[in-house]
Amino acid sequence: MTARRQHSDSEMLTFRMPEDAPTPKVTTFRVDPDLLDRLDAYAARTRRSRNSAVNYLLLVALDHLDERPEP
Repeated sequence: MTARRQHSDSEMLTFRMPEDAPTPKVTTFRVDPDLLDRLDAYAARTRRSRNSAVNYLLLVALDHLDERPEP
């Protein structure tokens, strides 16, 4: 995963998927810089890499969403 400044008010996160992934190889998201700062703070606090922190937090969020009833 890489992050780069795109505009003054946002940053881009780019995820590179494994070669055998069924999804596109590269996916890019625009994120608020504050979110990236908070992500980096979480990664430092838990002694994870940014990549590991993103993977863990996405899994937690998806598990949480899976437990919610459909609207």
